Amino acid sequence: MSGKKARWNYGFGVVYVRKTNQGKDRWYVDYWANGRRSREVVKGAQSRADAVLHLQEKVRDVFGGNHSSAKKKNASTFAELAERYLLDYAKVMKRSFKSDFYIVNAHLVPHFGS
Repeated sequence: MSGKKARWNYGFGVVYVRKTNQGKDRWYVDYWANGRRSREVVKGAQSRADAVLHLQEKVRDVFGGNHSSAKKKNASTFAELAERYLLDYAKVMKRSFKSDFYIVNAHLVPHFGS
């Protein structure tokens, strides 16, 4: 591997190779799944093509939702989000809290509501 490129970026993930202590090539994939970085060894990969196929399968599983570890959250209404904004952010951080309170409750919540 001396002098050769050891990392290939495909936009949806990265394939790279490292030498083991015995001097053999070990292929790895690096990709993002549900907001978390995943890096893993591609077992049985003999070439970069094998590693790329493995990476494509992993990314397809993530986009297909087969590997989703994200918890489904209850849908919040606009009124709940507006109240959270007013109490947690506007009241604490803004001098215009009274204006924001009026605008949200007089105009936005009646229009968007739930």
